[in-house]
This record gives sequence, structure tokens and C-alpha cells, in this order.
Amino acid sequence: MLFESDPILRTIKQIAQMVAALAGASGDVPDDLEVDDALGDAYLGLLGLDRAFAESLTPDGLLRMLHDPAQREALVELLLAHGDLLAHRGDAAGASRQWARARAVVAQLDAPALAAELEARDA
Repeated sequence: MLFESDPILRTIKQIAQMVAALAGASGDVPDDLEVDDALGDAYLGLLGLDRAFAESLTPDGLLRMLHDPAQREALVELLLAHGDLLAHRGDAAGASRQWARARAVVAQLDAPALAAELEARDA
């Protein structure tokens, strides 16, 4: 599986798992600093940019940096996990912003599973 062989994609999956652990308070719950560090590492590894700079780019700008379909889907997963983390921290506006960015990326991909995942956040 691609997530197992690519260290960047594996990191993004781990971030999603850490955020889920925070939200559900089950299993080994990471601290916020650990999640923030992993999030920063994932932005840097996937895009070659620090998190703050990546957040300043439009979704189209981010997509232009990635040509591999798996990396583009990983970008969506990263934006979703970032939004979930912000939601967990009570930052509804920040979460909505990240989810909107993910939605803009998904609109340009053929990724029905990711589109469905986004719809679940709208419910």
C-alpha cells in the first residue's frame, strides 16, 4: 500500500490517527506539541514549505506544486487532519477554512472517497 511505503504519506496518516486519538481520548493520546510538530513535518515533507507559508497559498497554488495523484490526495488528507485538529481545539473558523481548502482541492480531483469524507464534515 502506498501509505506504508511513502514516509510523507505515512506521516499524514499518523497525524490523522493522532487527531482521532485527541478527539476520542482513546489509546495513546499525543500532546498538542507532538501533533503540531508532525503537522509541520508533513507540510514540509509533502510541499517543501513550512506550514505558515503553505497556509498562505491558494488551493490551486498548492495543487500546482504536486503532480502525483497520490500526493494530491495526501494534500487533501493533510488539510482534513489540520481542520480536524483545529476543530478539536475549538477553532471552528480555522477548521472550516482548512476543510474549504480541502474541498477546493477535491473539486479538481477524481476522488469520490475524499469527497464523501468532506461531506461527512458538513453534516
